[in-house]
Amino acid sequence: MLTQLNSIGYRQYVMPFARHAVPLHAMLNSCGYSREESTDYDWHGLTRGSPPFGLLQYTTGGFGMLEHEGKTHPVTAGEAMVLQFPADNRYWLPSHSQKWEFLYVTLHGSELMRIWSDVIGRKGPLLSMGGDSPVVSLLTSIFMDFVHVRLTSPFAASSRAYELGMALLDHVNLPLPSEQRPAYIQDALAFCRDHYREPIGVDHIARAAGCSRYHLSRRFKAWMGTPPAAYVSELRLRESVRLLTHTSLGVKEVARQAGFADHNYFCRLFRQHFGTSPGKYTSSGMY
Repeated sequence: MLTQLNSIGYRQYVMPFARHAVPLHAMLNSCGYSREESTDYDWHGLTRGSPPFGLLQYTTGGFGMLEHEGKTHPVTAGEAMVLQFPADNRYWLPSHSQKWEFLYVTLHGSELMRIWSDVIGRKGPLLSMGGDSPVVSLLTSIFMDFVHVRLTSPFAASSRAYELGMALLDHVNLPLPSEQRPAYIQDALAFCRDHYREPIGVDHIARAAGCSRYHLSRRFKAWMGTPPAAYVSELRLRESVRLLTHTSLGVKEVARQAGFADHNYFCRLFRQHFGTSPGKYTSSGMY
């Protein structure tokens, strides 16, 4: 990635398409590879104008500083800032940093703002990622699109913006390797996998994990991207699909064997997830 960027050099580009020419829900604004060496580089999120937009800025060398929700963080190589504007945040080159090198893109659109808000809300404004990660590879590819003038229509630019949003969501939702999870999270997961067919709740999972319900609920979501009760429901839905497609059981029996005490609730949840009823699932061609 760095070899490719350094062969091009520091450049900055702005999308040539009018912001409101086409009502798309994901659009690139600007992109660049930059090196800042002056403390004049100082951006406050409440002075960026009123139209909402997002920033993804990946540090390749040196470091900068970020202030977000009253906390100050160094932003070092291998870290990406995910920020929304307007908002009460600030990032800058401090006097004790000789340089800050980074690859960045700014974007707008309702769908991207939803994604940015979700990522920041669950993971915070700083994400660690390697230079060969899918997000950074795609960010580099988008920069090369600007360099070689490959984004010749707003639709092509929108497609790339949406692709980056999906890559970012994929990055934050990837489960961490099991050895990096705390022991109590491992215990909670094992209990869920072993007992999801039974009438278990969050209290049961917390006891198995050896912690309070509150602590488990908060940390489980941070590690797994979903609350413990929703994780159990996912296991039950997965089992229900297996039973529907590999047995001749009726819907009520499938619900019972998958761990759902309420047949009607099972049907509602199944429809929410798959867009069809359990009875019609096997004939829908979805599997």
